[in-house]
Amino acid sequence: MKPFTFENIKSLVGEQFVIKDQLGNQLPVSLTHITESKRESTTSFSAIFEFVAGGLLEDGGYYVEHPKIEKSYLCLSLNSSTEFEILVSSLKA
Repeated sequence: MKPFTFENIKSLVGEQFVIKDQLGNQLPVSLTHITESKRESTTSFSAIFEFVAGGLLEDGGYYVEHPKIEKSYLCLSLNSSTEFEILVSSLKA
């Protein structure tokens, strides 16, 4: 399996992921959009996911799972009652 990086998830737009909290509650979500930021010193991207209203997500840390990607613990930020965003940024080597 591959890490949660721009290169590894850009081909997964439209596919279903699973979000899990620390208690094991889970919610199916769909990756709808991914945008890479072009910066010299960092590798950054934004991933937008949609889910069914009433999924009871709130801002915070969740496990993100997909059969082709390593399980990752990431911070989610809600954009609406049916959409959240994950921002990933790391320094370039």
